[in-house]
Amino acid sequence: MLKKDLFSLNETLNTLVKIKSTKFGYFVLKNLKAIEPEIEILRKMGDTSDGLKEYEKNRVSLCTELSEKNEDGSPKTETGADGRTQYVISNMEKLNEQLNALRASHKEDFDAEEAKLKEFNTILQEESGVEFYMIKLDNIPDGLSAEDLLALDELIE
Repeated sequence: MLKKDLFSLNETLNTLVKIKSTKFGYFVLKNLKAIEPEIEILRKMGDTSDGLKEYEKNRVSLCTELSEKNEDGSPKTETGADGRTQYVISNMEKLNEQLNALRASHKEDFDAEEAKLKEFNTILQEESGVEFYMIKLDNIPDGLSAEDLLALDELIE
């Protein structure tokens, strides 16, 4: 199983933990414990660097500073076409100029993040090496969806 597939397997196993079946519950528990360390490593690899967190903090500050203000002095926001909340900016040219300067000051952080993401994507395509606990089809309780069975397919003997 590829490392990228561990995330969906983890999600599926976590939805199946409440099924009342001793053998199946043991199967779920053993596999959750087996993939947990690998998932944790992959999650940490995907964390944003401190430099980019600082960039984002400064970006939000710029947007807040340059946004139109409500009567109470708070930044004016609106919901965009994509459903996300965004600041209402009166001088986009000034904002873009300052954001470009900010991005340039964090160029090394962006370059490092891009390299990290390339490496991360390569790692996600590797075999996981996790030793899974297998289960016989007879020990799988009735009522599982085809989607659940598909997620567990490689673990069924």
